[in-house]
Amino acid sequence: MQQQARGLFVVLTVTACGLDPSLSPPDASAPDAKIAESSTCPGGIEPGPTGLTSRDLSREGLAGETEVKVVFCNPLFSAQPAHLMFYVTMSEHLAGIPPSDLSTSSWVETSRGATAKATLSWDGDDLTLGDHHVKGRLTGPRTTSAGVDLLGAGAAFLKLHVEGVGDNGPGVVMTWDEKFLP
Repeated sequence: MQQQARGLFVVLTVTACGLDPSLSPPDASAPDAKIAESSTCPGGIEPGPTGLTSRDLSREGLAGETEVKVVFCNPLFSAQPAHLMFYVTMSEHLAGIPPSDLSTSSWVETSRGATAKATLSWDGDDLTLGDHHVKGRLTGPRTTSAGVDLLGAGAAFLKLHVEGVGDNGPGVVMTWDEKFLP
């Protein structure tokens, strides 16, 4: 009597939750890389004028259980706008993102001691619904109320403070050093 082998084949497809494909552009250093409009930063190009991509300009951190990812968009613009722009995505897999107001709880500082508080605006998903995934753009003036250019000569870093997200703890601070400033 001949035994037949029987087997069970399982195909498993895994999808990464919260992965935003716009944060992973093609490798700009590839020999056939072409300049294209940025999918995360309207008006920007990738790679930007200095060769940076949104991948280079992406930072991430945790605010409680909320994962916060930010792309600093300004280095992707050929002509610098009069505002700062950040593309923000947030993911919370336990209970949803607690209601947040990034326009009042986020602020910018530079190595020159200049800060911009309570001047940012949010253009994106409704942050009061408790969704698990949100995205949008945080923008604000490039100059302080005293007229100081936040990205002016001598700036060695730019920091974006994102507070009031997650468990309302200390929040996250995203930093771009002078290599990443326009």
